[in-house]
Parts: sequence; structure tokens; C-alpha cells
Amino acid sequence: MRKLVVLFMLTMPLVLVTNLIAYADKDTEGEVEYVAGDLEFDYTGNLPDSLNFGEHPLQTTMAETWIATDSGDQADPPTTGSIDVKDNRGNPDATWSVKLVQEEQFMAGSHELSAATLVLEFGSVTNNLDQLPTVSNSPLTIAAINTEMDIMTAGANQGAGETSRQITKFELNVPANTEKVADQYTTTLNWIFSSTPTNPGP
Repeated sequence: MRKLVVLFMLTMPLVLVTNLIAYADKDTEGEVEYVAGDLEFDYTGNLPDSLNFGEHPLQTTMAETWIATDSGDQADPPTTGSIDVKDNRGNPDATWSVKLVQEEQFMAGSHELSAATLVLEFGSVTNNLDQLPTVSNSPLTIAAINTEMDIMTAGANQGAGETSRQITKFELNVPANTEKVADQYTTTLNWIFSSTPTNPGP
């Protein structure tokens, strides 16, 4: 007698369960802080200490033009200089200015070199942040004694960073028919730096 064997196969589906884990977002913040720096006017570095217009035979009929050189020799290169300001205060509303005063006419004792005029010629003006100040015309003639003349003025949003204005020549003009004495004539130029809200000293 044959036996019938019946096999039952139970197929069960394989279910994979994946548990999703949600992590909270995290922010990393970066920061850098700057504190106000200094405001500096270079009183001594690039402005000449003296202007030597030379020694010349005395005459009174002709006009004269003399150039300041290191030796006074008119064949030498002109004396040059620059006006340099560093403004690292970090205040866009802060301002500064540079003015020039000739305190007296050229004098030899009590004798005045009447109507003599100083002329300054300027070269380029640069600012490393492209925030150029307002500058005077070039050449600049000092026509009035003991009177402030604007050289550079930085208003709001001007003059931050490092500013430099080149001086390429100092010239002395003496008119014809000027009375002179056989002596050395001198005068004093005063560079005046002021600012708001800070007024540094020299």
C-alpha cells in the first residue's frame, strides 16, 4: 500500500524593521571682535625738519624763485616729504583734518622779506581702504601769514585706514624790488592735526 506523504511548506515573509533615530540640529557660531585702535599723525617721520632755499648774492631788481634742497644748492633734487595719517578707530563718523600755518613772514631779526611767498607742490594721495579725504589744490600758495590753510580733511566715511599725501617740492618766490639785508631769513611752518572725537597730541 503506498502512502501518500503530503508536505506542507509554510513560507513566511522576512520583514526587516529599521528604527530611524532623529538627532537634534546643532549650530556652531563663530565670532571675532575688534577693539578700537589708534589715530596717529606722523609729526616727525616724513615731514622735513627744515627747508634750505640756499645762499644767494643779494640783489633787489629781479624776481627770484628758489627751491628747497637738502644742501640749498639749486642743482640738487628738491626736498620732498609726505603727510601721513593712520586712523584705526573703527568709527565711520569720526573725522580728522591736517592744516598748515606759516607763523610769520621770513624774517632776519627785525627785517622782513616783504611779500615773499611759499608754494607747496603735492603728488598723489593714497588710502589703503579707498576712503580718500578731501585735499587742497596743488600747487598751494601760502598767501596769508598766520592763517590756517586746509591740506587734508576727512569727513564721515572718509580717511579710515592709512592715508598718505606726497609733497614733491617746496618753493620760495621773492618779488622784484624787494628790500633785503645781508643776513639769514627764517620762518616757521606749523602742521596742525585735529580730530573728532579724539584729539591726540604729538
